[in-house]
Amino acid sequence: MKKETNTRREFIAKSAVASAGLILGTNTFWSSKTPAVLGQNDKNSINGVLRVHPENPRYFTDNSGKVIYLTGSHTWNNLQDGAFFTTGDTDPPPVFDFTKYLEFLKLQNHNFIRLWRFETPKFYYWNQVDGEVNRTRGYKFTQPHPWLRTGPGFALDEKPKFDLTKFDEEFFIRLRTRIIEAGKRGIYVSVMLFEGGELRDGKIDAEKINWGWRSHPFKLQNNINGIEADLNNDGRGFEFHSLLNHKITELQKAYIQKIVNTVNDLDNVIYEVGNELIYSTENTDWQYWVINYIKEYEASMPKQHPVGMTCQMNYPWMRFLPDESRNDILFNGPADWISPGGFGGRGYLNYESIPIADGTKVLLFDQDHVWGIGGDKAWVWKSFTRGHNVINMDPLPEITEQISTFSKSPEIRAAMGHTLSYANSGFKLRYMFHNLLSHRSGQRIFDLSTCVVRISTCVGKQFFRQSS
Repeated sequence: MKKETNTRREFIAKSAVASAGLILGTNTFWSSKTPAVLGQNDKNSINGVLRVHPENPRYFTDNSGKVIYLTGSHTWNNLQDGAFFTTGDTDPPPVFDFTKYLEFLKLQNHNFIRLWRFETPKFYYWNQVDGEVNRTRGYKFTQPHPWLRTGPGFALDEKPKFDLTKFDEEFFIRLRTRIIEAGKRGIYVSVMLFEGGELRDGKIDAEKINWGWRSHPFKLQNNINGIEADLNNDGRGFEFHSLLNHKITELQKAYIQKIVNTVNDLDNVIYEVGNELIYSTENTDWQYWVINYIKEYEASMPKQHPVGMTCQMNYPWMRFLPDESRNDILFNGPADWISPGGFGGRGYLNYESIPIADGTKVLLFDQDHVWGIGGDKAWVWKSFTRGHNVINMDPLPEITEQISTFSKSPEIRAAMGHTLSYANSGFKLRYMFHNLLSHRSGQRIFDLSTCVVRISTCVGKQFFRQSS
């Protein structure tokens, strides 16, 4: 017990000094430069599949029993070529350099990405994202897709129709290959099965056409199988992400099985139902079904991977609503990990109100679901020191064909890399957030995140109160 106490006191003292340095600029962890090698991740850092840590369920662990903290920059076209914010009206879309992307992540000391999947081969969207530039719009094209375009006949985008019973092996080979390449660099990958932004946020072109649904494989005119997912004929197709059509559910089962069969033997995998799907009871039921179906299907397979759910979004777009319950759906659901939304309730929108992770779920806190693109280094540290795994939606114009920019991206990337160095440098996160942010004998143990944003409350004072 004495050894345990000494270890905790040593950690507390070091944490206090490091935290002061974060604000004062006196150590590497607050620098905007490329992270130090200290604690850098490598291929040897992956040791079995991730599972929720039994003692500190704010994080994952692996065969080592250590806490695994995840952080990294993801971008839209890292699986399929094309997608959001690429040069408009370019078909075929520019080819994404995945190797350059991985090397960039290693340089930043990141160990996690979301591998994006877009559902529609053509949609109309913004060319830029930063408010500092003039926004224009253009047609976006994505490829490859999970199903073969065999025809006969042509879809509404003037390419061969999809056969929803035949998979395009190019898509699945690319998926597997990119996960393997990421794993060689010590990077974990979230496999995104579905995506909601095209259907929910698809812009209307000059001819008043919503291409977000118009080119979707499950629209009747785009497949040879007689499948139509837009059951109410409103031109949105939200019913595709529901259990309302048995034939579609069976096709989705086949697709999910194909994904799982493709990556089940890989350790650096977690699953994600989809990005920002529509907020509705029907969609909630469907997402819970997808999570449970993956778990059921993997139960008899060699490996079982965590499954996650991200915050749903309203259509039409609305910000905070009274008694908002979107984040409650995440916390109360069957997912192993979740990504809460800024306008979804529970205080995730503002820096000062970010809640301390209570271990109910592993939290991958992604500013994608808060501002779309936003934040700064203070947001990274505030979130990290409150027990969140911090991830960043990043245009990455430095290494991709993205034509959008965000001025705070470099400092966000650097700060995330420094949090990983900090997490891997010997300071035990099971102390930082399992014991530190708790109550003992009626005494409030100091919230480390206060050091990050309000150093005046920390310097020269007792940083932590220890219980006897």
